[in-house]
Amino acid sequence: MRTIIFTLTSLLVFAAVPAYAATISLAPTTVSVTKGQTFTVAVNVDGAGTKIYTVKTSVSYPAALLEATGFVIDPSWPLTPPGNVIDNVNGKLVEMAGFVGGFTNVKKFGTATFRAKESGSATIQVNSDSAAYDSQSKNTLAGTQGSAVVTIAAKAAIPTPTPAPAPAPKPKTTAKPAVTGSVVATTASTTAATTTVSTSTDIAATAGAGIGFSPWLLGGLVAIIVAGIGSWFIYRRQTGL
Repeated sequence: MRTIIFTLTSLLVFAAVPAYAATISLAPTTVSVTKGQTFTVAVNVDGAGTKIYTVKTSVSYPAALLEATGFVIDPSWPLTPPGNVIDNVNGKLVEMAGFVGGFTNVKKFGTATFRAKESGSATIQVNSDSAAYDSQSKNTLAGTQGSAVVTIAAKAAIPTPTPAPAPAPKPKTTAKPAVTGSVVATTASTTAATTTVSTSTDIAATAGAGIGFSPWLLGGLVAIIVAGIGSWFIYRRQTGL
């Protein structure tokens, strides 16, 4: 009976002792972006009461949807050994750093920057090969680690501007020639002149026809002219002009 009581008591004591395990989380846990945009995800480490000195963060993501463009370790982590990796072909990011003196509570490890390549839903996951080492170089991580779900929307289509309708053609107006007084007067003058010329011609023709230039009349006219010229010469001699 005493053995049974001791066994139950021992189980209760061990059950009362919490099992501490370090964790690595991502923040924010949900992200909404548009294709082509960049965004950041913070990586935090919780020692859960155990002093942590070195952390290795291994993160995976779908390379078809996301591209890791950089990772900046928090300045409080002075020890950053070489060998950190950003692999956008296989979609993996690995970073390691050491913290002098260790820490036991939540500590920011760094910030990862991603670019959304295509629309869809992508999960950024802390992998099981991550580690949080204590002073004995023991990995204190346990259980499922943090993740972030990224919703990527397609770019909104840019509407094509609708061309403005062409203005309706103005109706053509055919101008009627204006009849002015000058045109009428000119026309009247031209008509009058034509009439005058025609009349004068007719009168001359009529007069010529009435006179009837016979040879006897022509000879008489010549005699008169010759006599007049002779009288003029005689007059000049007599008067001395």
